[in-house]
Amino acid sequence: MDRLKRRLEIQLVDSVDSCNVSIAFVPIVSRAGTDIEAALRTIPTSPQQSVVLIVIHHTFDGDYIAPVSNWSVKREGVFAVDFLGHEDCGLLECLANDMALKSLTDYLAPDAPDTPLLPNTPQCPRHYWIKFVVVCCLLAVCVLCIVLLVYFLDQPSQGNNHILPLNMTNITLPVTTPATTQ
Repeated sequence: MDRLKRRLEIQLVDSVDSCNVSIAFVPIVSRAGTDIEAALRTIPTSPQQSVVLIVIHHTFDGDYIAPVSNWSVKREGVFAVDFLGHEDCGLLECLANDMALKSLTDYLAPDAPDTPLLPNTPQCPRHYWIKFVVVCCLLAVCVLCIVLLVYFLDQPSQGNNHILPLNMTNITLPVTTPATTQ
């Protein structure tokens, strides 16, 4: 709410009758659609008042892709926005939550000046690290294959191998003739 208050001029009131927008926090504990429907049953409807559902998906992963809760809302005047959070950490500082906050401010004040969308914690996105690790693993496998190939090509042939070395110029093979009996 503090970040929302910084972006918009919001005044918190104690009475439902004296507000323009009701904001309800909906933690997802079972299925998103079921939890949203249960929350909507407890929120009174009024044509003059819109409802904002702040749907909190429980995760540690800031890159988690949450289901779009707005698709589960079938009631007029209700806007649902998805945030990522954890019970011990609160809302996660991630791009998904920044985008959710931006969409919430755009819904509540569509005529307000546009604020830039910047993540709170600028970090290298996870998919770059994954690509880096994959490339390093592939490079290591290629180097290992080259080392093994060189090792086995340098080994002298052993055992019953019938391949003759190329550097032998004068080779004599014993010739045996069958013995004749009289």
